[in-house]
Amino acid sequence: MKISKIVQNNLAKKILINELKKENIWSRSVFENTFSNYSCYPDIPGNALAWGSIRKYLMGNLIFKSSTKRELYYYRFLQPWKHYIPTEENFLDLEEKYNWVLSHMEEAAFIAWNGYIQANNYIKDTPEYLISSILKKTT
Repeated sequence: MKISKIVQNNLAKKILINELKKENIWSRSVFENTFSNYSCYPDIPGNALAWGSIRKYLMGNLIFKSSTKRELYYYRFLQPWKHYIPTEENFLDLEEKYNWVLSHMEEAAFIAWNGYIQANNYIKDTPEYLISSILKKTT
């Protein structure tokens, strides 16, 4: 994993980028479709916190997801160990969880499949969620 964008900070971007390069954790952004070449994706909350993870579910990626204080609407439809592999907020247990996946490939494949199905259902039902939300605000 590498960092490819700096959005909010108190230091000059050049300073931060140089430090990230020293640690070998800076990289250029990758095209979205690149993630279809991989089986897993760590859902790291960031500034955008939007459709990126849904797209990874739709590509069939097994998602590693930590808890976050900010929530998107679709989070309410996701359950740990059913739609994603839960991790600690700081991802310090990511290697342990990945090793679990390697030794439980069939279960992990079902979790990825369930996430894929849930993401598709969410996309399909988005107009209903929007209409319901609008009606609640107007009544």
